[in-house]
Amino acid sequence: MIVAPSTVTESVLAQPLLALLRRFDAFGRVDVLADAGVAPLFRAMSEPDEVIETDIGLERVALLRRLALSRRIEAGSYDCAYILQEARVAGMAPWLARIPRRMVVGAEPSRRGPPAACRAGARDQPIGDRFVAMAFPPGESLPSGIPAPQIVSPPEMTEALARRLSIDLSRPLVLLCPSSELGPGSEWPVRHYAELASLIALQWPEVAIGLIGSAGDRAVATQVSLLSGEPLHNWAGRIDLTETLALMSHAAAVVTS
Repeated sequence: MIVAPSTVTESVLAQPLLALLRRFDAFGRVDVLADAGVAPLFRAMSEPDEVIETDIGLERVALLRRLALSRRIEAGSYDCAYILQEARVAGMAPWLARIPRRMVVGAEPSRRGPPAACRAGARDQPIGDRFVAMAFPPGESLPSGIPAPQIVSPPEMTEALARRLSIDLSRPLVLLCPSSELGPGSEWPVRHYAELASLIALQWPEVAIGLIGSAGDRAVATQVSLLSGEPLHNWAGRIDLTETLALMSHAAAVVTS
């Protein structure tokens, strides 16, 4: 059982862990417990047998709902839970489901909340490496050749979605993702995205250009669109993650921070 991260970025970086678990136990079952905001991403991966969509990672979820979910998980007879969130509540359902081994990404086992074996790697490691380290015995160095994240089964770009988004499927599509989940300090400046959009429109006038992101990214995407002076599609906050994945699978290029 994989308890998924809460963000899209970390969910992408969790895919190599799933790939390694599949490599080490080809006939084992790998299920993912994921929030609705990231569940479509795990459904686009080839490794999970099932993606259980839930908001169990939220503090406000009632105890009765946690108990009901834990009974459902317990029926799966899982040997181990990999908890890819440091939030204390994330490990509650696997603990209530009496999964014998529970590995948490975090620095130290917490004295508050469910007990768990902790295997996270060094705190200064990138989060992707800390996820991958959970597939190996404690203290073992990461080998070379760790697979890069791969999404092999993205949702298809349908004609119905293209009509709704006013996309001409015969034209190449370039997508710009101007925001970062890590905040403004990790973002390419808005003026650079705007200049890039202008250059693309000038050199390849047949290309359609779209902006994607969450509802919180719409203000930044709007700035890019206005500064570029080009008729860009601003889909930030207007499409869900499944539709975003379909757009990205159809695009000729994607530029992100």
